[in-house]
Order: sequence, then structure tokens, then C-alpha cells
Amino acid sequence: MLKSYLTWILLIVFGSLHTSCQQEKIIQDPWGIVKTKLKNGLTVIIKEDHSTALVSLVTDIQAGYFHESDKKEGVSHLLEHMAMKGTTKRPGPDDILKEAHVYGATLTTQTQNDYTRYQMTLPNRYFEQGIELMSDAIFQMKIDPTELSKETEIVIQELKSLKDNPKEMGKESLKKLTFLKHPLHRSHLGSEENLRHLTRNDLLDFFSRYYKTDNTVLILVGDVNAKEALKSIKRYYGEEPPAVQQSQTVTPGEPEPEQTAFRFKRIKSDIRNAYIFMGFPLPSFSHEDKDALIFLSFLLNSKIKKHALVYDASLSTEFYKDMGFFSLNARVDIKKILDTEVSLFSEIERLKHKLLSDAELKIILNQIKTHTFLTQETSLELAQTLAFFEHTGDYTLFNHHLEKLHSLTPQLLQEVAKKYFSIEKFSIVEYLPKEKNVPYYSERELEKKLLASSTVGFKTTPIEGTSPADFADFQELPFFKKTKTSPNALSALKKYQLSNNAILLLKEDHSFPFIVFHIYFKGGRVHEPKSLSGITQLLLKTSLRGTTTRSEEAIAEGLNTLGAQVTTVCEPDYFGYQLTIPTQNFDEGLKIVSDIILHPSFPPSILSQEKDNLISLQEEEQDIPKLYTYALFREAAFKAHPYSFPTFGFSSSISKITADKLIQWQGDHINSTDMVISAVGDFNTLDLRTSMENYFKTTPPRRHEFSETEEIKLPTFISENFKDRNREQTALLIGFETIPLSHPDQFTLQVLENLTGEASGRFGLRLRSKEKLAYTINSHFYGYEHGGVFTTFITTSPEDEKKALRFLLEEYKKLKDEAIESKELLAAKNILLGELSLKLESRQFQAHLYAKNEMEGRPTSFVQEFMDKINSVSSADINTVAGKYFNLENYTLGIVRGTSTLESVISTPPKPIITPKPKTQKPKPKPKLLPTPPPAPIEPTPTPTPAPPETQTSPSPQP
Repeated sequence: MLKSYLTWILLIVFGSLHTSCQQEKIIQDPWGIVKTKLKNGLTVIIKEDHSTALVSLVTDIQAGYFHESDKKEGVSHLLEHMAMKGTTKRPGPDDILKEAHVYGATLTTQTQNDYTRYQMTLPNRYFEQGIELMSDAIFQMKIDPTELSKETEIVIQELKSLKDNPKEMGKESLKKLTFLKHPLHRSHLGSEENLRHLTRNDLLDFFSRYYKTDNTVLILVGDVNAKEALKSIKRYYGEEPPAVQQSQTVTPGEPEPEQTAFRFKRIKSDIRNAYIFMGFPLPSFSHEDKDALIFLSFLLNSKIKKHALVYDASLSTEFYKDMGFFSLNARVDIKKILDTEVSLFSEIERLKHKLLSDAELKIILNQIKTHTFLTQETSLELAQTLAFFEHTGDYTLFNHHLEKLHSLTPQLLQEVAKKYFSIEKFSIVEYLPKEKNVPYYSERELEKKLLASSTVGFKTTPIEGTSPADFADFQELPFFKKTKTSPNALSALKKYQLSNNAILLLKEDHSFPFIVFHIYFKGGRVHEPKSLSGITQLLLKTSLRGTTTRSEEAIAEGLNTLGAQVTTVCEPDYFGYQLTIPTQNFDEGLKIVSDIILHPSFPPSILSQEKDNLISLQEEEQDIPKLYTYALFREAAFKAHPYSFPTFGFSSSISKITADKLIQWQGDHINSTDMVISAVGDFNTLDLRTSMENYFKTTPPRRHEFSETEEIKLPTFISENFKDRNREQTALLIGFETIPLSHPDQFTLQVLENLTGEASGRFGLRLRSKEKLAYTINSHFYGYEHGGVFTTFITTSPEDEKKALRFLLEEYKKLKDEAIESKELLAAKNILLGELSLKLESRQFQAHLYAKNEMEGRPTSFVQEFMDKINSVSSADINTVAGKYFNLENYTLGIVRGTSTLESVISTPPKPIITPKPKTQKPKPKPKLLPTPPPAPIEPTPTPTPAPPETQTSPSPQP
């Protein structure tokens, strides 16, 4: 039985604070978590974590989409947008985000079904400024009518982006099919018509009902003193009055009628892949069956991810105050869609007809616990975890949840599956390419096929000599990250060499009982000829599914038993494997992973399945605007260079790859000469070096030198590569040739990313805030070993494409011609370094960064050097680098055009880019001319009229 921590909670008086009205106690539990409620009803939870000099703030307003009426749908999201658009103290529409970036803060917002979240992570030295900024933004928003009109248009652009996303549309369609009355049946962003009819008064009404301190939870995790932090919170949040009446927290609308019959819908759209979405309604988060349902979703996820008919799949369980929802979505082969639906339903049916073994229970528990630990790794993740459980009743339910999972029995799980997973409560949505033919079948015909599906028991193949009992239990592991680490808990990065010359990078961190390994090899895709394009991806995917000594089932069971997660990485200049595993199991995990890397078997049936999967992934890329525009850009910009090839290879080349070719490729590219292993986590260096030597010493050196790869060279003219699609928006990516990642200009280019991109960057302020042309604006410097490019990606309405491109080019020109203000430059550098600090909280990111730096020839001290280089970038550097690379007569465009016309953007050149300068002399008198007719009067530019309130969506602009 999992040890109960809550039964021995010791309430410790951590201190006391005095206000003019009362004395309040701060209560701290055994995990070091402080919880209190202020006089105005604000709930405050503080967790000290001194492992990094960062602080994360999460403020949750306990109201979201569910609290809207049908006529006012979208109001909560639009209000969330307006919180970032000015207050009395910070009246400018961009003042809040600009100030946050000066502090090096990542500030994001999101509206969910039953809460609205404002979250920020920033250096602890700016904690006081950050807490004041967030309080002002949330509770003092002014909702300016002109800005409301503009932001409504931005939210409509966001709504159009969602409609162009097949997975999001499939999920929304499934909920609309499953729920008839509940707010889940609505689009969470609302409709364009509703958004345009929302008024400022609608927003003010929602604000007055729900934006009250007694309806708000503030979570603080990071490098602060809880007692001092609470003083600041009271100073800036404590002045807000509680609600005059109790804040409304009940979901409006009629109760949802019980579903009593199977439901089915088929949707066809301009997409390239086929998707299945399945769902069942569930009870609320307070229901006693909730934990069993979460367990069953993890179990199904482990089964379906290795399903022979599924390319990839994901499952989720959502729980709310009045009901919940189970959903499964899968990317599948359209030719086998009916068989896949029947087979997936059969997997669900087996839960009702076959009891799990104790070993299977233990395996799933280990997976859940690994997942649970990994959601606490960073200060922001831990704050979000605490916020989630506080929202469901109290943050201490986190421990009850783990206890309940551990107490589940096979009989109870079977009963719960029978209770909720019946055909009468089942719904399916097919989201299919409109150009592909699929046999028609009615709802009733599909239901009959599903009911006839098999109910064969589970198949398990434990690894020989391995069982859950062989490994230490999770019972004694802490459920929260250690906050006071010993002097050696965070050691410096150390570099070693194995006997075969492979590089080993190690960094001990004992704050969590987990280790992350990244095992990378230089090369891969960059060495692929066109005839073998995709072979590195195929090598990685097939290697996970069988070795000369282990079957696919044995690999999966072995890793799951250990609570391990293995993923693959395939970038243009390197590829490899990532392993995350509990400390006590790392040696056995390395044994399995080394076998995967060194002895893959490439079974014919697996090879055939993974070829189909790669072709499907390549098609899926065409449904994701940002990925597809960059693919089109690369194709036009890099020509025949390997960097131009599709991420997952050409269909024609993939189909011709044989097992013999894979064996040859594996022998050439899995070698110790190009091998770098990076490990970060809870280990003893000597023990880990011994294991690495044992398992990887047989990795052979490189067999031969690879042929020299040329540097990329972009066209010396304006070029464009576009595809016409039936889309709500046009997605456009513009790119300029720059330099390899090893070039010193890389630091200035990375500052330019933050200076120009996102909502508060230059391009965002122009195209989003001022011109209201785009919701999504991202800039990115892609630095490769053999060249680089700087790109900007936007989405806009098809009719605004040329205008948006012209404004974008104007802003690029200003980067070359105009000095950058010191405050703007400081904000760009601070946000870059702030994001880096936030990422460095993650062991995954650290292990990746250290391995990547080593492959690029950088010293182990490069992280600090990088920060110093970024801080040294000047305004003159920005102008110089922009002038060097941003040639406005030489760029490449990748466009997914949401229109039926095939006209090229550059067939009609954009207007000249001119930056007007003030005149310093009086104009010379003009000579007298013959009288001419008077010019037509110039029509005044219309003043922006307050438009209906806009709604924003989930996470707002995030760096």
C-alpha cells in the first residue's frame, strides 16, 4: 500500500503577518507548501524551490467557456485577450507585454473550459515587479473600445487558424456529436458572427461576475521566501475587494441528457491524412470512478500506441465539476479505416471481458508515476500541477490521487469499464481527405460491425528474467521536487571518453530520482542521397520495434515495466535516442536501449508498416501550415541540397528502401566516432560510466569518411513556392540566407528572433496590434552545419496576403536603416535569456543542449558563454547583421494559399519600401504653370470604430 503522507501532515506555524485589520497565519505542510486565504477571499499557495533563480506565478480565475451563455460564447476568451491590452496605469495596448519582456518574463494566458489562466515565469530578482504587473493586468484592465475592436479581428484570425487544423476540428466535431446541451458541444472560440456582436458591456458583465479575488487562486513556485512573498501578494492582490455577492461558479444551461445510442459522423475536408476521433461521456472530477478511468486511459494508450493499424494515437480524460469526457484520436490508413475502428473498439471491449494481471497493473502504475514526476520538473509545471488539484478541490488531492491509483484492483477496473465504455455511449467522428474515396456505411452498419468485434484477452510478453517485482517500488520516492539541495546536488557538466572514443557528458542532479539520457550521432539526414531520403527516420522507427534478441512486445513490456520512456530524434545534422527512466532502473534500461541501437532486426512486416507510417507523416506535414510552408521554402531555397528534402523523405524513395539498405545505413552511421552521450540526473558518475562502458563499448568506429557536403546557397532573386488549398487562411513564410550555426553572427540573429517575432515583437506589433492582419507571427533563425536561414511565418486572411507581405518587408527594412532603442533591445535579450533559464530547469533540455553543443564543437562552458554573447549584442550589431542578410531583392517565400486562384504573390511586385524622412529645407518655389482642374478631394482616413468585443483562445502569445 502506498504510504499515506496526508495522514501525518504536521501543521507548522511558519510565521505570522499583521494587517491593519487582522493577523493571518501562514501554514506550511511537510512538503514545504504554504497555503492561506486572504481576507478578501484570495487563495494563495506557495512552494519554495531554490534549485534555480526563477519564480513561476499562476493566477487562475475560476471561470471559462462553461460560464458563457450560447449567445455570448467567446466572451471569456476575448476578456483574457483584453487583459493584456492596457490598464489605467499602463494605458498602451502593448505596455504590459513590453514591460514583462524587460524583466525577462515569459507571460502567457489561456482560457479553458472552467478557468482562465494567467501565468508568468521570471528571474527571482524581478518577482516584486512581476506580481504587481500581473495583478494590475488582471484586475485593472480597462477594455478600451478601440482596442476591443482590433482584438476582435485578431481572435477571428485565431478562429480561422483553428478551422485549418484537422486535429482540433476533429476534436471539436466529436464533442459536438457527443454533447447536445452541455457547453462542450460549442466551439470554444465561438463563431465569427457571435464574436462580432459581443460588446464592451458583455465583457464588463463577465468581468464583474467572475474576476473577483474570492473566485481566484494564485500559485507561486520558485526561488522566494514564502513569508516575504506573501507580503508582496497581499500588497498587490490584497487590496482587491471580494465579490459583493458570491461569484457564480455554476455551469449555465440545461443538463446534458444521457446518451443512449451510438453516434457517428463523417467529415471530408482539404486534408491529406485520415483521422478517427472516438469518445465516451464520463462523470465529474469528484466522482469515485475518476481515478480508475484515468488508469484505464493510460492502459489503453499503451495498447493503442503499438497497434498495428494505427500510425499514431493519443488519449485524454477531461473532468469537470458536472461531467467528464474520454477521447481517443488516431491517424490511420484510410484504406483500412473500418478495420481500424473495429479493432480499436475491440481493445476497449477487452477491458470489460478480461481481468488484468497484477504484473500489468504494476506496469501501468509505473508509467503513471513516471508521468507524474515529469510534470513537476520545472517551477511552472509544478505550479500548474498544484493549480489543477486545487481547482478540483484542494492541492492535497494530488497525494490522494496517487494513493487511489495504487489501490485499484483488476475487478474494480473491469466494473468501471463496463459502466462507461458501452456502445450506447460511444461516438465516432471520421475526418477524411475529400479527394480520397472511402466505402460508405451508415451509422447502424458501423454499429453492427463494432458489436461483432473480438473480445480476446490481453497478450503480455514479459522480458526473460524481468518482472515488476525485480525493481524497486515508487512507494518511498518523494512526490515533490526536493527544494533544498546539498552542495553536490547540482554538479558541473563533466566530459569523458569511452574506450571506443565515444564522448560521454555527465551532470549530476539529485533533486529528482530520474535520469535523462540523450544518445546522438552526427550525420544522418544530411548524408542522405535523394534516392534514400527518409532512411534515417526509417532506421530509428524500425529499431524500436525489434532486435535480434528482443521482439517488439518484449521491448515495450520491458521499458514499461521499468517506468521508462524512449523517443527518437532526427534533425538535419544529427539523430538519436532519448531515454527517461527512474534512477533505480537505469542499468536495465540502458541494456534494452543499447540493444535497440546496436542490434535492430528490421522484420519485413514491421518495415512495411513503418514505411506506410513515414508516408503518412509526410502527408500530415502538409496539413500543418507552419511545417508545410517551411517545407515549401526549403524546396525552393535549398534546391538539390539534402536540407531541401522532406522531413520524412520522399514517398518514392521510402517505398524502395530494403532491409539490406537499412543494415548498411545503420552500420555506416551508428558509430563511436560520431557518438555523443549526454546524461543529466540522479546518478553516481562512477556507476554510470561503468554501465555506459559495458553497454556501448562494442559500438564500432566510423567505417569510412562521408563525402563532403556543400554549403547551402539560396537563389539570388525573389522566388516563391506555393500550394493552393481550401483554407480559411493563407500561411506565408519568408526566408533569407544567413550563416551556419558556428558563425559569430548567430548571437545577433537569435536576438533578432525575439526582437521581431511573437505578439510583442516588432512584426507582431505592426501586423497584429496595429494592422490587425495576423494572429500568428513567428521569427526563427535556423542554423545548420552547412548554412542557415532567417525566417518569419505568419497566417492571414487570403485577401490580405499582399498587404501583410508588404508591411513585413517594410519592417525588415527598418531593421537595417533605423537604430534600435536600448529598452527594446534589452527586452529582446532579456526574454531570450529568460526563456533559456526556464528551459534549463528541464533535464531533457539540458541533456539535449549539452549533446548538441558537443557535436557542434563547443566547450562544456558554452551555456555561460552564450549568455555573455547575447548580453553583448548592440543596436549597431542589429543594423549591421540585418543589412548583411536581409536583402529585400533576394528572398524566398513558402506559401500555403487559402484561395482558389493560382496567381503568384510576386507576379505583381509589392509596393516600393520607402521609409519617409522629415524634410529639413523649405521647398523651392514652383514655376507658374497653366491652370489645371482642381484635384479631387482626399477622403479622410476613417477613425477606428469600436467593434464588438473579441475573444481570444487558449494560450496567448508565448515566446
